[in-house]
Amino acid sequence: MQQIKGAVLKARLGFIEQHFGSAGLEKVLAYLAAPDRKELERILILGWYPFELGKRLDDAIVTVFGGGDESYFLRLR
Repeated sequence: MQQIKGAVLKARLGFIEQHFGSAGLEKVLAYLAAPDRKELERILILGWYPFELGKRLDDAIVTVFGGGDESYFLRLR
């Protein structure tokens, strides 16, 4: 099973909050299923998480802020 480091997930959440504020973070979290929201609320930077969780977070960011345009994701770099 592929995994993603908690630090990467934290960085994504930090990007959202930095650029869109806490309201933006709430929009993205609201787009996700309850189990994903719960897991993202307790991410440890040194932990490892299922890659699919990161994929769902990325998809939520693209949908909520990029209108589904995947090129928007380049902004996360």
